[in-house]
Amino acid sequence: MACITLTRTTLPEAFGTLPASCWEVAYEGLLVATYAEGVDGWLRQIGSSRLDAWLTGHADVWGPTRKYPSLADLREAYLLNAKAWEKRDAGESLPRIGQ
Repeated sequence: MACITLTRTTLPEAFGTLPASCWEVAYEGLLVATYAEGVDGWLRQIGSSRLDAWLTGHADVWGPTRKYPSLADLREAYLLNAKAWEKRDAGESLPRIGQ
């Protein structure tokens, strides 16, 4: 069973900018991606790891930054991707789910 953890964090000031409120996404305790909260409420990806590319099926793709309208949508997308990845890894055939 996939374990996705969302942790609220704050990125420190950098180059005169204000600290940013963010969410870190982890799979099985390993950091996957970081999303910043925009003033419009959307969560926009500002960082990711190779694990994020494997989980979401974007390992060989360079594309636009992913964004989600809410924390629930972010969590659901990563849960679906992690479950699909675990089934593929276990040898079961399942189409890739991506944003």
